[in-house]
Amino acid sequence: MIAVALENATREVFGNITPWMRVVFYALMFGSIGILGWQVLAHWFAWRKGRPGGFEKNPRVWLERLTVYALAQKRVHKKTLGALLHLLLFSGFVVLTIGTTLLGIADYGPYNFHHGWYYLIYELTMDVFGVVFILGCLLAMYRRAFSRKPSLGHNWRDWWLLGILLALGVTGFAVEALRMHYTQVEPWLAHWSTVGWLIDTTFLRGIDIESAKTMHLVTWW
Repeated sequence: MIAVALENATREVFGNITPWMRVVFYALMFGSIGILGWQVLAHWFAWRKGRPGGFEKNPRVWLERLTVYALAQKRVHKKTLGALLHLLLFSGFVVLTIGTTLLGIADYGPYNFHHGWYYLIYELTMDVFGVVFILGCLLAMYRRAFSRKPSLGHNWRDWWLLGILLALGVTGFAVEALRMHYTQVEPWLAHWSTVGWLIDTTFLRGIDIESAKTMHLVTWW
């Protein structure tokens, strides 16, 4: 009985979202990716023009720099708070991106592996790194608000970006909690989505299912 319940542990992808909403969602998503890609390319070409000796073409050097500066975040190691918040933001963003990609592969691929123990561990991992990501955003805001180091700068666009990232993290948990509320997830299953379960049992008591579905739809957008 327990084994069957574990094997069936999963959730609907795009639950409460109509087909036309999916089309709009993907149009917005690919449009955003296109804008981001264009900005990255613009910076890349500008950086390449100003780099003495031409552009580095050795793949080994590329890999070393990726490991040292992107994954290990070497540039901020000597800054205690800076190193911590960069680690939180980077690890949270990477894991959440990988998790979203895996969900898309499971939903559109030939085999849906998003169930059973994989699903339970997936939900717990995404919740943990969602909290990690939010903490990184809050620490970055704290540092910019109370640090007067000229190297940081105080551009309003930095606050705008941090606000968007924080909103994405918070609304992600809100959507999870509202989904769990209107689908009436069994307690043993809900506990694996720890943050969503805590929000559901703490703040959503007394809210009827239809209201929760409406709130879920609004928050999802």
